[in-house]
Formats: sequence, C-alpha cells, structure tokens
Amino acid sequence: MGNQEKPVMPNNETIYDLLKKDHKEVASMFKQILDECKPSEKVFNHIVNALRVHMKGEEEYFYPAIKKGKDLTFMTNEALVEHNSAKTLMNEICGTSTTDEMWLPKVKVLSEMIDHHVEEEEGDIFKESKKILGREQEIEIGRKFSQNKSKK
Repeated sequence: MGNQEKPVMPNNETIYDLLKKDHKEVASMFKQILDECKPSEKVFNHIVNALRVHMKGEEEYFYPAIKKGKDLTFMTNEALVEHNSAKTLMNEICGTSTTDEMWLPKVKVLSEMIDHHVEEEEGDIFKESKKILGREQEIEIGRKFSQNKSKK
C-alpha cells in the first residue's frame, strides 16, 4: 500500500473544519465550568490558551484571506472588535480570584460573547467567505492555521 507515512494534511481539512472543531472544544470547556457553577482555574486556563491560539490563527490567516469586498471587510472588522473585547475580559478574569463572587458571572459573559461570535462566524462569515475562497485555498489556510496551533 505504499507511501502513507506522512499525510500532507489529514483528511484535507478546510479552515472551516478546524475552526468548528475549536469552537466545539471551547464550548465544551465553558460548559464544564458553567453547568456545575464551579469555578475551575485549570479549565479556564485551558479556555484562555485555546482562545488565544485560535484568535491569533484567525487574525493571521483566515481574516486577511477573506477581507475582500464591503460585506466581508465589515464582518472581519467586527470579528476583530469581538476578539479584542474577549481578550480584555479574559485578562480581567485571569486577574480575578476564582473565590471572587464576580468570577463566574464574568466567565458566563465571556462564554456568551464567544457564543455570539461563533454564531456570526459559522453563519455569515463562513457563508460569504465560501463565495470567494476555493477548496484549495480553504485547505491551505487550514494547513497554516494548524501549523500555527502546533507552534504554541
């Protein structure tokens, strides 16, 4: 069966596949904290690390590739504002003790911000970007995004 040791890109995953996986992973971690109303610095640190790497990849590879035309320029700029707001709140939460009565409400608000961002991204942004990116571009952006994640 030959030369199958090193696949170039497993399953030829597109940037959309990779972003959706990250979105589900982060949502699952938020759920661990919020469903039990149990502060967890360890789980929150995983959320922060995942979001920082994810946002960096979007900002460096995905958004620049799709920032064409009036609609996508506006949408990607809005997404960048949402990233900045999430980063600010993440930093605030990181500076708050898990015993502080405001810790869980802040995590809930961050989770809601991320949910809103994901909804717009997987809906409007993905829909519009698929009109301008070809499958090969989607795979190439996914490859760069994936390589960036492995460098963290």
